[in-house]
Amino acid sequence: MTDLLTDAFTNVGKSLIRIVSGDNREVIIKDENGPILGVQVEQGDGNGCNAPGWVYPASPAAPIMNTPPGTGIRKDGKTWDQDPPAFGAAPAGPVTLHISARARDERAIIIHDIRFRVVERRPPIRGTHISLAGNCGDSPTYHVGRVNFAARPPYWVPVGDFMEGFRKDELEFPYTATASDPATLLIDVNPGKCHCAWKVELRWTDGEESGTTVIDDSGKPFQITDSSGLPVFTWQEGRRVPDERR
Repeated sequence: MTDLLTDAFTNVGKSLIRIVSGDNREVIIKDENGPILGVQVEQGDGNGCNAPGWVYPASPAAPIMNTPPGTGIRKDGKTWDQDPPAFGAAPAGPVTLHISARARDERAIIIHDIRFRVVERRPPIRGTHISLAGNCGDSPTYHVGRVNFAARPPYWVPVGDFMEGFRKDELEFPYTATASDPATLLIDVNPGKCHCAWKVELRWTDGEESGTTVIDDSGKPFQITDSSGLPVFTWQEGRRVPDERR
């Protein structure tokens, strides 16, 4: 199962179409200006070995947490692993926000900054942390940053060892992007000690036009919960076992 929430933006007339993979939702974004954005929030079981998994509001001893993926109770035809939010789960923090911003043509567009907005704070989910992620893949060079919702707004904290071993440089605005040379940003999003709902605002200038693009989950905020202190499990050959990658 892939629970990588992907917003792939492509030009459709004077609008942008947002395609969210994982649940095949499509939303038309009425945005005639600004950059073309490819946005991934790697959460849940995501896209490779670094995906953090999900925290479910059930103890490891609960029957549903001992039910193999793809089996057991269904909600709207999907099992606990196929639609975690339907079973009360939230992405385990931290999650990775990947933004690729490019202009519509070779005229340069400027990315001024990214602002994180926490729109709701609740106590973290304390239950069972499950990760079904697969193997790692290759990566390009990233401009990397780190935010922590336990810090004071705007939440930016030192990068430290985030993405150690990958091709990277530390995030430093502004960035210039064209159609053939996009700006690729990678940000580690840490919830601190909360179950948080969040979104992102990206501020840009394209010639004489300036604006702010909101990055969210098809009009709803993204979710994230603290997972510290919870044992992490995965499933192998029909058996639930401790996840030794954590």
